[in-house]
Amino acid sequence: MKYSFGFSWKGLLVIVLLMMPNALFALFPDIMPSSGGVNNHLPLDIIEHGTRAIYIALFIFLQPQKETTFKKTYILPMIILLLIYYGLWLLLLTGNNSFIVLLGMAIVPVVFLLMGELWLKIYPAVLPTVIFGFIHVVITYLDFK
Repeated sequence: MKYSFGFSWKGLLVIVLLMMPNALFALFPDIMPSSGGVNNHLPLDIIEHGTRAIYIALFIFLQPQKETTFKKTYILPMIILLLIYYGLWLLLLTGNNSFIVLLGMAIVPVVFLLMGELWLKIYPAVLPTVIFGFIHVVITYLDFK
């Protein structure tokens, strides 16, 4: 598939919808459980943040030559995943710090992003998203234990 660089409002929308709950986290930083230990996964953090920056940039600035349409095949599952993700944030904000909630918060947005990449045909973003997702789950586990 051929791509060009430009601005994708659809890609920006996917990222903004996913990142909105993080604004709440900025207001309530103490809701995340702490393992009480020192953050000793700096290499994983670097990979996580690096791959996040890559997929965000690809969502916003990489455009396939063929225009994408709003297909129910991708949009409906994305809406459901987004609602589940928002629900997980609500659980967290109301004090449910269980590992299942935190694991869901690590996995659901990655699946949402992968669906968005398929919908927008941003296939080069799939690999950094998968790497991000794997590392994000590992960090979630390390922080919880």
